[in-house]
Parts: sequence; structure tokens; C-alpha cells
Amino acid sequence: MNGQPVAAGTYTLWAKPGEKTWQMILNRAHPTFHTQHARVADRDFLTLDIAPKAGSHMETLAFYFPVVDGRHAELWFHWGTVIVPMTIDVP
Repeated sequence: MNGQPVAAGTYTLWAKPGEKTWQMILNRAHPTFHTQHARVADRDFLTLDIAPKAGSHMETLAFYFPVVDGRHAELWFHWGTVIVPMTIDVP
């Protein structure tokens, strides 16, 4: 994911918005509910700092794959006019 290896498994995804970058965090704690203090930080597996880009307005939070091409895909986290793009490559 974004050039970083991710082992097969079950993860939760957390987002920390920032002014210039967003942190997208894969966490091994599962199952858990996404409330303010639910993330178990010592179970974080991978933290990605990603520069968001602007997009059309999306009223509800959406995760979708605008690009899927063989062993490469893009996963977009889209809410409001903010898109946080993540790449997934399978070796």
C-alpha cells in the first residue's frame, strides 16, 4: 500500500486529517468501533502520510476504486471535497 508491504490479515483503517497531509493508519486491533478513543495505538501496523487532493463534493464518506488495472489499484477516501488517494500494488 503506497509502496509499503502489508501482510495478509484483518485491519481497521483510521484517518487523521491535517492541513497539508492526512495520516491513514492501518491498525491490527479488530473488531473495534470507531469512536474517539477506540484506536489502540500500540496495534498500529502502518501509518501513511498522504497529501490530499481536491475533488467534487461527496455528501457522505465513500471508499472506492477509481482505477483497477491488473495488479495495481487506487483506493480513494472521499468526503466533502477532500480525496485521500492510496495505491495498492500486488507483487
